[in-house]
Amino acid sequence: MKEYVDRVITKIAAAQEEDGYLHTQRTINSSKVQQGAGEKLLDHMIHNHELYNVGHMYEAAVAY
Repeated sequence: MKEYVDRVITKIAAAQEEDGYLHTQRTINSSKVQQGAGEKLLDHMIHNHELYNVGHMYEAAVAY
Protein backbone atom coordinates (compact mmCIF):
# COMPACT_ATOMS: atom_id res chain seq x y z
CA MET A 1 0.00 0.00 0.00
CA LYS A 2 2.81 2.43 0.87
CA GLU A 3 4.44 1.90 -2.55
CA TYR A 4 1.12 2.56 -4.30
CA VAL A 5 0.49 5.73 -2.28
CA ASP A 6 4.04 6.92 -2.96
CA ARG A 7 3.39 6.52 -6.73
CA VAL A 8 0.16 8.51 -6.43
CA ILE A 9 1.96 11.24 -4.48
CA THR A 10 4.60 11.43 -7.22
CA LYS A 11 1.87 11.89 -9.85
CA ILE A 12 0.14 14.59 -7.84
CA ALA A 13 3.43 16.43 -7.27
CA ALA A 14 4.18 16.27 -11.01
CA ALA A 15 0.80 17.88 -11.77
CA GLN A 16 1.45 20.87 -9.52
CA GLU A 17 2.46 24.26 -10.86
CA GLU A 18 5.89 25.57 -9.91
CA ASP A 19 4.35 27.48 -6.97
CA GLY A 20 2.48 24.37 -5.76
CA TYR A 21 -0.91 25.30 -7.23
CA LEU A 22 -2.94 22.24 -8.20
CA HIS A 23 -5.93 22.45 -10.52
CA THR A 24 -5.30 20.10 -13.42
CA GLN A 25 -8.10 21.52 -15.54
CA ARG A 26 -6.35 24.89 -15.55
CA THR A 27 -2.90 23.36 -15.96
CA ILE A 28 -3.76 20.98 -18.80
CA ASN A 29 -6.04 23.26 -20.82
CA SER A 30 -6.28 26.74 -19.39
CA SER A 31 -8.25 27.94 -22.42
CA LYS A 32 -11.16 25.64 -21.56
CA VAL A 33 -11.68 26.04 -17.82
CA GLN A 34 -14.96 25.05 -16.17
CA GLN A 35 -17.56 27.78 -16.51
CA GLY A 36 -17.79 29.81 -13.33
CA ALA A 37 -14.24 29.04 -12.21
CA GLY A 38 -13.08 32.58 -12.89
CA GLU A 39 -10.82 34.12 -15.50
CA LYS A 40 -7.61 33.30 -13.62
CA LEU A 41 -6.63 31.18 -10.65
CA LEU A 42 -7.85 32.30 -7.24
CA ASP A 43 -10.21 34.65 -9.11
CA HIS A 44 -13.56 33.19 -8.12
CA MET A 45 -13.21 32.07 -4.53
CA ILE A 46 -16.99 31.94 -4.05
CA HIS A 47 -16.79 28.38 -5.36
CA ASN A 48 -13.79 27.72 -3.10
CA HIS A 49 -12.16 25.08 -5.33
CA GLU A 50 -8.75 25.95 -3.93
CA LEU A 51 -9.90 25.71 -0.32
CA TYR A 52 -11.76 22.45 -1.00
CA ASN A 53 -8.70 20.99 -2.71
CA VAL A 54 -6.21 21.98 -0.03
CA GLY A 55 -8.49 20.45 2.61
CA HIS A 56 -8.20 17.09 0.89
CA MET A 57 -4.42 17.45 0.65
CA TYR A 58 -4.14 18.20 4.37
CA GLU A 59 -6.32 15.21 5.25
CA ALA A 60 -4.31 12.95 2.96
CA ALA A 61 -1.02 14.14 4.46
CA VAL A 62 -2.21 13.46 7.99
CA ALA A 63 -3.47 9.99 7.03
CA TYR A 64 -0.18 9.21 5.30
